[in-house]
Amino acid sequence: MTIKHPLKQILPFVVLSLLLVFGNTLAATESELISLSENVQYIDAIKIFNNYSQQYDNKVLLDMSDYSGPIGVNIDKIHWKAALHSILKKNHLLLSEKENAILINKEAEVKSGDEVKYIDDILIEVTFFEADFNTIRELGIDWSSFVNGQVSLNANTRSTDQLTQQLFGLGFNRSFAAGSTTIDVTTLFNALASTDKGHIISRPQITVMSGETGTVQDGMDYTVLVPGRTSTGEEIDQAHEVNVQSGTIVHVTPTVILDEEGEKAVRLVVKVERSTAQPDATGYSKKTSEVNSQKILYNSEETIVGGLTTKETISLRKGIPFLKDLPWWVFGIRYLVGYSQTQVHNKELIILIKATILPGAHERKKIRVDSADQIEQVRDKFPEIEKKFKKK
Repeated sequence: MTIKHPLKQILPFVVLSLLLVFGNTLAATESELISLSENVQYIDAIKIFNNYSQQYDNKVLLDMSDYSGPIGVNIDKIHWKAALHSILKKNHLLLSEKENAILINKEAEVKSGDEVKYIDDILIEVTFFEADFNTIRELGIDWSSFVNGQVSLNANTRSTDQLTQQLFGLGFNRSFAAGSTTIDVTTLFNALASTDKGHIISRPQITVMSGETGTVQDGMDYTVLVPGRTSTGEEIDQAHEVNVQSGTIVHVTPTVILDEEGEKAVRLVVKVERSTAQPDATGYSKKTSEVNSQKILYNSEETIVGGLTTKETISLRKGIPFLKDLPWWVFGIRYLVGYSQTQVHNKELIILIKATILPGAHERKKIRVDSADQIEQVRDKFPEIEKKFKKK
């Protein structure tokens, strides 16, 4: 009687399994190989590599360069990623991978701190908040410490002052000892507004192209008739109209740059002007306070501008209702039952600016073209579905 070794019985099955696995791996590898002539246009080659990238890496390939010539290198049955790197190296292009996309740029476009040559749009969101100056000083708020949406303040939370206690009751869920701490700006604005110590004036939004200047104004424009003058200052008969801007005017110039790791950032140049204008004998006079600032922000980061103060003077009449407002010639009763009072309120304007990078026109075009190619591929693959949507 012959006894077969167990290994001899299972060996054919092991060999067959290895052949199947090796065959599938070989087939998968073969499908990822690519061959291209050096005369193939770069734009056409990128479309081919985009299909490979979406199929095997699940990432969209976005060409942000302006190159439109031939690829300049022969590709003969090599892996598509190696082929792509060879083409980019030949044409002085660089590749950077993101979470859902692969970007191709010119070498000069990805140097640290340099401007990105293709055009991005930046959404600028501005919040104008006016607060009581004395309250801000009482809380010891330092606007220059603004980081990640929070500012530091140095107030005694154990103070008997009702306002301070109310603000901290709204702003915090726990008590703090005296000294410096931080508070979220949104929470601070809400607390000030709920105690009638501040209010949001407006929240405008504008979209600005990288490198261009956008303007946001909260105020009024005046048209003033100004007497004509010669070069020596002598007044002449020909007067002309002048448009005078007043109020709070914010000029922002955002520029998209790349940091050391190739990540997009925004270099934000801010000019804030707060002015009042009024006509006078020479035409008009304008009182202006101005703040200039530069800041590097990452996408969706915020910066804050504070310290713009104004004085608001209010004239009040107090006393017995009706009688205090009688004319002076009614026996002088208004002086007996009422009095006039002038109140001066110091206000501080806080401006919160947020910069968000939007997809530029070039990027949107690439996404649109890729989507159109995908639709065509689906139509070619399933012609029977397209027939159902065609009119009979």
